[in-house]
Parts: sequence; structure tokens; C-alpha cells
Amino acid sequence: MQPFRLFLPESFEEAIQLMKEHGAKPISGGTAVTTLIKEKIFQPTTMVNLRKLEKDHSYIVEENGQIKIGALTTLRDIETSEIVKRNHPVVSNCLSKIASIRIRNVATIGGNLAHADPDLDLPPVLAGLDAHIDIIGEDGERSMDIKEFIQGYYETDLKEGELIKSIKIPIMPDRKGIYLKHRSLSEADWPCVGVAAFVDEAPGSVPVVFINSVADTPIMKVEGIQEMFSEGITTEAIDKVGELAADQCEPIGDARGSVWYKRKMAGAFTIRALREITGVGESLI
Repeated sequence: MQPFRLFLPESFEEAIQLMKEHGAKPISGGTAVTTLIKEKIFQPTTMVNLRKLEKDHSYIVEENGQIKIGALTTLRDIETSEIVKRNHPVVSNCLSKIASIRIRNVATIGGNLAHADPDLDLPPVLAGLDAHIDIIGEDGERSMDIKEFIQGYYETDLKEGELIKSIKIPIMPDRKGIYLKHRSLSEADWPCVGVAAFVDEAPGSVPVVFINSVADTPIMKVEGIQEMFSEGITTEAIDKVGELAADQCEPIGDARGSVWYKRKMAGAFTIRALREITGVGESLI
């Protein structure tokens, strides 16, 4: 590993200034960045470690009808949070399927989302819950929908010198969600395909589906669902949505599956997820 200079700021403002002065990259949990450094894909000369900010920016609170989560909160803390489990158990369930407890005890939600890997588990779930990302930079703070925040392959809307400050998830008692993860390799591996499906309990509500690992972002929304369910939610309509999901995927073949296989699994797991949250058809889980 190539030696690099490491700064330990004690506030976001100090971190932003150091990033500006030294062209440094930020690091929090470091579970992804460390791997990239070891594999010599990323060779930094200067980095800003945000760990000293934990005391002020590792938290989970209910505030103004939302769950607010500090960027330095670990995935494990979110997974086991009573606030999260009570309001959005789908988030806790999703997090329990990520890597191992050792990784989740270190990885932070801010670092996880900023990484923007197309195989990330959490973004499709947060997209279905209309989560927003609070961003802080030299010019102040701003907030944006997570569906707009992640823009492409390892690409976000973060500008130079900006950091994720917190994540806000609206509390929606009537919204049901499920996340199904298909692993073709080990239990601790990235998903071959992950499907997040949501539906509101109000009469006439139509489900939405987001899929990871099949496009250049982890938030591929299945389009055309409204039309498929225009005459009601039936097993036949759900099967057609599965076909839509498979057709709209643009996966890359790799060790976890060929392009054909990933398309097939995207369709199959979309059907499973929709049957489970709507109660229409025999459950396949």
C-alpha cells in the first residue's frame, strides 16, 4: 500500500476546508475504500478521516415526522435501532443482509451512499421510502431526493468539497415494503439482484419497484407498472410486471451471473416481492 497523508478533522467545516486545500478524499468507515486501495484501483496521496465526527453525527432520531440519521451512523446501529424497526422494518431487514456484522459495525450510511456502487442494497429501499440526503459544503447545506442523488456508475450529485451530513426518511405508517436479495455466491456477498417493492395500504394504490445490480445505478425503477395494474392487481398483472422488470434491465455479466441470468432473476424476484406485499397469488418466499 502506498503511504498517504491522513487528516482527522473535528467538524464538517474543518473537513471541507481540508478537502479544498489539499484535494483530499474523505473516508468514514472505509470498508469500500480500503479494498480499492489494497487492489491499487485507488491510490490516494491525502485523505480526510471523518471518524472524529462520530460524537456529533452518529445518531438516529424521530423529528418532524421523519427518521433522521447522521451520516456517521454505522449500518449495524441503524439495523438494530428500535426507531427504525418500529417505523420501517424493511430498512432493518435490508441492512441485516449486507455483508457481515463485522462490516456493518464499521461501515457508515454516509460512506455507503456516497460510494454509489450499483450493487448497493440500501438505495433501492430508501428510494421506495422517498428518503432525502442532506448535503453540506462550503456554500452551505442543501437537500435532495436519493433518486436524484445517485446519478450513475459510482457517481453522485456531490460537488467538490461536499459531504453527506444526514439522511431523512419520512415516517409512513401506511406504506409496506419488502427487499429480496438474491445471492448467487456466498451469504456475505453483493447481490446478484436485489428487488425492493412498496405499496401503500390506501385503496387503489399501485406498487412501485426498484432494483439494484442491473443498471449503472442501484436504483433502477421499473416503469409501466401503473398500466399493468390499471384493471386491478392480479396474478396475471404481477407476472407481466415481472416481464417488464426483466426487459428493462441492463445488467453486466460477471461472476454473480450472466446478463441472461440476471434478467431472469430480476423478473422472478419482482414477482415474488409483489406477491408478498400485495397478498395476491401464492407467496413464493
